[in-house]
Amino acid sequence: MTQSTKGTLGTPLTYVSATALVNYVYNNGDTILFVKNGSASPITVTIDSRELCNQGIDHDIVVTVANATEKAIGMFNKNRFNDGTSSIKFTLSSFTTISYASVEVLT
Repeated sequence: MTQSTKGTLGTPLTYVSATALVNYVYNNGDTILFVKNGSASPITVTIDSRELCNQGIDHDIVVTVANATEKAIGMFNKNRFNDGTSSIKFTLSSFTTISYASVEVLT
């Protein structure tokens, strides 16, 4: 699990290379996930919703990251997305040349 960077505007992100299709990052409810796609094809990032919404539907967050681009995804409601270790689970359609970082937004 990658550590979140705690900081203010201008704090550099610490990226780690994805080494699997399933990954986890700590989520304090004010966490943003950054995914950098260094491949020649777009990838899909799926954030696993652990709890049904009040309408009884499982709403995973699904985001496409175009080739050679980066996207910021989040913030994530702790009740809906956190597992027992206060982490969110995200799945990548491919992990070759993909890196990610997370940051806790200070409020």
